[in-house]
Amino acid sequence: MLPHLSPEDIKLKIFEYSKMAKSLYENELLNKWSSCGLYKLGDSILPEVLLFIHLFEDHPPPYEADGHDFRAIYEFLYRSCFEQTSYFDLPKKDMNLLCSTLIKIENKVWPYCQKDIWEYLGKVYKRRNIKKVYPGKNTQSL
Repeated sequence: MLPHLSPEDIKLKIFEYSKMAKSLYENELLNKWSSCGLYKLGDSILPEVLLFIHLFEDHPPPYEADGHDFRAIYEFLYRSCFEQTSYFDLPKKDMNLLCSTLIKIENKVWPYCQKDIWEYLGKVYKRRNIKKVYPGKNTQSL
């Protein structure tokens, strides 16, 4: 769970955001909603969204979903936002579903963003990482 919010506070926030999102959805475009000032620049809503889906969304039980545990998949995605998760943290069937879904998304998005991504990566790798290294103190001279 979120360390600074109780489950009741989380439910209140979800209700508040869903009312706000419904109002904005009916009256505004998505890009206006995303820049409405609800989140500060640099904040990421993605981990919280994944956590809320994991905790509060109604997921079908695995026996009704061809053996897939959607709650476990969303928990895996939430944890992967903060730490390096192991490939073996999910059952093989769930990992295969997640990988095939990500491949479909990549195939749909990549052609449109390829040039921008390559330009961004080129800028990142051209930066010089100059680190100053200072010699340690000689303990004998102390």
